[in-house]
Amino acid sequence: MKDKILYAEDKETLREYIRIVLETYFPELEKESFQDGNSLEERLKGNLEDVRLVITDNGMPGKNGSEIIKTYAKRPEFKDVRFILYYGGEPFTGEQAVKNYGAYASVLKGTKPEELIGKIREALNYSKPITSSQ
Repeated sequence: MKDKILYAEDKETLREYIRIVLETYFPELEKESFQDGNSLEERLKGNLEDVRLVITDNGMPGKNGSEIIKTYAKRPEFKDVRFILYYGGEPFTGEQAVKNYGAYASVLKGTKPEELIGKIREALNYSKPITSSQ
């Protein structure tokens, strides 16, 4: 079983951008994409043993990223999963997701790709690898 990164973004071009970043810089991990918060939430209610990281947009149809993080990040069964809010808008939104909701990090859309890549690397370093623990 390979470790997985889940990512949710409602805009197809940004979802494709995230996929390319993940495939280029993290080829050893499996990826699952979602186009809205409700489909991501359904996945989070399932088997989590292979999930290491969740990247979620904030302004999506259904549940937004902040709501997803607020609902799941602090639950005991998610202790080895990191959440990153990848969002547009006010910096306060990302700060709140980290400070109050349990996100590992937030990255404002439009920043250099290195910022997102760096936060993903950091989050993966702080989450428990599933593959190596077998």
